[in-house]
Amino acid sequence: MIARIIDKNLEIAEKAYGKENIHLLYYLSSTITNRIALGVINTPSQANPLIARMRAIVSKFHGGDPRALANQLIFQQ
Repeated sequence: MIARIIDKNLEIAEKAYGKENIHLLYYLSSTITNRIALGVINTPSQANPLIARMRAIVSKFHGGDPRALANQLIFQQ
């Protein structure tokens, strides 16, 4: 039951924001956390599909360059 609620929350967020919107990161990270708490995700490889989606979204907002994911505040000082 709880697992279905978690999945439904992510589905609603994807419909509301789009599958590549930066606001979806909150829902993806909470989905990972909740699945770990429920014991659905037990290994890093099981989390990799959601993590890959998060990286793709973040990379999109850094010009598509995954190497540009460093904290920009460090370089602006």
